[in-house]
Amino acid sequence: MHKLAIYPFSPYASPLYEFLPIFQPEYEVAHLVSPVGLGLAGHDVGHAANRSNLGIIVHNDIDHALDECDALLVPFGDLKTDPAFFDAFAVMCKAAEQGKTVFCAPRLTHSQYRKLNSMASFLHYAFLEKFYRAEYITTTMYNPSAPVVFVHNLTLEADSFEVTLSLAQRFQRDGHRVSVIGARPEYNFLGMNGASLLMNCFYGNQTYRSTPQYIQAFHHYLRIIELHQRPDVILVNIPGAAIPVRDLYYNEAGIYLFLLSRIVRPDYAIVCMPYTALTPNAFHSIDEELRAKFGCGLDMIHFTNKGIHGEQARHTGKEQTIYLPEEEILQKAKMLRKNNIPAYCALIQEERESLYQGLLSKLTGG
Repeated sequence: MHKLAIYPFSPYASPLYEFLPIFQPEYEVAHLVSPVGLGLAGHDVGHAANRSNLGIIVHNDIDHALDECDALLVPFGDLKTDPAFFDAFAVMCKAAEQGKTVFCAPRLTHSQYRKLNSMASFLHYAFLEKFYRAEYITTTMYNPSAPVVFVHNLTLEADSFEVTLSLAQRFQRDGHRVSVIGARPEYNFLGMNGASLLMNCFYGNQTYRSTPQYIQAFHHYLRIIELHQRPDVILVNIPGAAIPVRDLYYNEAGIYLFLLSRIVRPDYAIVCMPYTALTPNAFHSIDEELRAKFGCGLDMIHFTNKGIHGEQARHTGKEQTIYLPEEEILQKAKMLRKNNIPAYCALIQEERESLYQGLLSKLTGG
């Protein structure tokens, strides 16, 4: 068992604490280290997102963590613009000099990659996706033989990464082969598919000259994944948001969801959405809008405990959120289910299992 530290830790990295040891059981997450100034040190990991305690305390001494660990994982983030990541490359270099295994999810420049790769005995760079040899070349449309499930966000990032991982864990637990495709580079640390095609499109590094060329490339990519992994189900975690947030901030307004829905039609969609006081009729209206635009609606819903902080979002022009108590969200989800709205709060193990069983029942016709 190898001990691993995650730095810099934030709520964005919480799913890695929980799921990395599940999908990579040779690693134990022993330290979560937050930069000074974020206010997370000294608190349980659940405190960062106003959730229940998970039993490990965040601290801010990265040198102590490296002394006690065999590996360092740096989650995805911007090394240039995010203050929490300003010293992340230096920390990775220090870990490499000490002979630690380094998991690097931020995108590096060519010179940074060469330097870190030359120093590290074991470097796992998330933007180097596993290569599968193409068995054939085709230009025909892709029709998957396994059911496809979209996991996407309604108006902001609402735990879609965590929900996708929890579903993948349960499919594997029950003996089902599952292929996971998404735009979080950390998927490549978990034995899944952090799709370079999605990441390059989403993070502004698109190399294709036209949309048809991109669609053809993604068709071929999906064929190769299915050929090599032979899944019983395919989970596609789509980046961005499906619906714009008018007068608050720009988001992707469904561009990525629309593009993926043209490439492959999902059998079901799980929509991750922030807490809101919508009525059942409003949910039916959203379902109709999504089906009209994308061909997939609110088949199942995950309610996050995030809510949009309207004033801060309006002031900054960026997504700004607050975290509500998870118990409040749980009660809201249960109330909606009584009104035949398939909503769950998949922050809680019991609700995760119910969400999975509901999806499994749909896929198997049970």
